[in-house]
Amino acid sequence: MNSGATRTLAAAAAVIACGTAGANNGLNMIGFGAESVGMGGADVAVARDTSALNTNPAGITQLKRPAFDGDAAFAFATYVGHSDAFGNNQRVDNVVIPAGSFGYTVPLDRTGGVGIGLFAQGGAGNVYKNLQTPFGTTDELSSQIGFLKLSTAVAWQLSEELSIAVSVPVAAIVAKQRVFPKTSFHRSAEPPQ
Repeated sequence: MNSGATRTLAAAAAVIACGTAGANNGLNMIGFGAESVGMGGADVAVARDTSALNTNPAGITQLKRPAFDGDAAFAFATYVGHSDAFGNNQRVDNVVIPAGSFGYTVPLDRTGGVGIGLFAQGGAGNVYKNLQTPFGTTDELSSQIGFLKLSTAVAWQLSEELSIAVSVPVAAIVAKQRVFPKTSFHRSAEPPQ
């Protein structure tokens, strides 16, 4: 067997041996703005608006005029549901998940810029009201997370192909969970239960 065939077989074996890979950007959604959402976040390397402050602060060097952008978006959780052995079979009560942002950038000169942006999304998670509990009561089961990020940046374009930035983001996360908050149950015959 020649060396080219050996390398091809080795590469094929390596690809087959690899497991599946998954990735998530967690709570820092990259798709702010119509263009970014429409491109599935693939616009990270090309900055045409102030949403670069969220994902690629060095990209603000591509903005050659002062820019102010803002947007609001809504995700719909229409096919999320819960069913269990207690007779529950319902969809989430929080169908709409809001997100929004604004940003402002100013070029310093032909090779740099400064900017500030605020990026928020909230209410992600599930809320189920009026669930039958294992204790014979009706109550709520919910878990929600909101995310807010304030990002500032100073950027410089070092060459046609390279820009750098110093960015200081400050993020806050608000999480809320309710597990049958109105239900209390005590089995007097068996207190440990």
